Amino acid sequence: MLEPGNFEYKKLIERFEEMVSLGEEYFFDVENFEHISDYYIQFGKDKRALESLNIGLNQHPLSSELLIRRAQVYLDMTDLDKADSDLLLVEKIDPQHPDALIGRAEWLSKKGQHNKAIQKLKQAGKAMGTFEEVNPMIASEYLEVADYRRAAEYFKRVLMNDYDDGSALFSLSFCYDMLDESDELVSFLKTYIDANPYSELAWHQLGLVYQKNKQYESAIESFDFACVIDDYFSAAHYEKARAFEMLGNHEEAIKIYKSLVEIEDFNAYAYLRMGVAYQSMGDYKEAKRYLTKAYNDDPELDEVVIKMITLHEELEEWREALYYAKRLIDIHNTIAHRFYYALLSQKAGLLEDAAEMLIEMMDMNDCPAEVYMLYADIIMEWDDIDESIDMLFEASQLFPENPQIHLRLGVLLFETNDIDQSVHHFSEAIKLDDEMAFYFFEDFPELANHKLISQLLK
Repeated sequence: MLEPGNFEYKKLIERFEEMVSLGEEYFFDVENFEHISDYYIQFGKDKRALESLNIGLNQHPLSSELLIRRAQVYLDMTDLDKADSDLLLVEKIDPQHPDALIGRAEWLSKKGQHNKAIQKLKQAGKAMGTFEEVNPMIASEYLEVADYRRAAEYFKRVLMNDYDDGSALFSLSFCYDMLDESDELVSFLKTYIDANPYSELAWHQLGLVYQKNKQYESAIESFDFACVIDDYFSAAHYEKARAFEMLGNHEEAIKIYKSLVEIEDFNAYAYLRMGVAYQSMGDYKEAKRYLTKAYNDDPELDEVVIKMITLHEELEEWREALYYAKRLIDIHNTIAHRFYYALLSQKAGLLEDAAEMLIEMMDMNDCPAEVYMLYADIIMEWDDIDESIDMLFEASQLFPENPQIHLRLGVLLFETNDIDQSVHHFSEAIKLDDEMAFYFFEDFPELANHKLISQLLK
């Protein structure tokens, strides 16, 4: 039997390529063409694979094996019409050929006909006398139709055949997560671990379930087992440290993060978590030091930049906070990041900078209502109540379903003694969200006690 890498295999490929380069036609049997096409498929050379299969089918036109292989290449290239033609030929020759049934299932899946694909895969399993090969495919098809319960059952079957299938284990956890059945997942994982106690992936998954359920001590114990089995299993170390953070044991979390720095090349995330832990402990000097290390390691990591902003914001170091807020816009120029910059500028007392950013945003598509409200607040800080009212009125036309705009507009109109319009906008706000309005008026008792407004609140 030919195996990739051995002398005969290499000689076979060289002979085929010699034939192609000379424009001649040598005879190869079906098995040889299978090996040749497999070689090209293995290295992602679909065109060369097709060339070899076309030559092979010229010599062996009724070979189901070569037709199935060519159909598979067409499927990989998303040429569904040609794949269909080859599969139809095989189905006439050998309608119960397992690989043809699997190929047809993939074709149906690519057509979005997942339930029919499942039926074909089950036929293939029966034809082969074992479902070991098709179980992961069936599970994936059930995922496509969001039938998480059946998908979970098939991922369990996959794991019973192959305890080391990490992909199936992750997918099973996903299914139970979507079903919101963590108890069943814990029960399965414990049974799985009893049969395979040295599966660091299973211990890790069990820890994640405990962590999601806020059972942090149990999570730490599970992550500990994963780390003992594989000391280089970084994900387990990270999650163990996060569990300690959730328990408020930042010192222990920092110890773990520092140990990770010693064994990993990329340390931005470890430095980030250390910085956050030190910030939680009130050690701002060390927080800055490690967040700066994280930033230097990966200046494009959003989470690092955001944490730098929030740290400097907490310390009211506005120049530094705005520097990183601008950096965040440079990385991802989104409306949310621009709004954050404007909000920080307002807090820093840089009203002109905030207003300039907000005006730019109002000229953009999909500008949110919060931009108009913040701009109105800034105008009020400039003591221009009339212009602030005009801005909120414009916002109310653009966002008539936003109760906050109507509430703010109502307050300003009340202050200018335009009571009728004030009551109108309060009434609109109450219609849109009476609970929000109720809590709003708790902060403004002088409004709530006004006879016209109090009637609205009854």
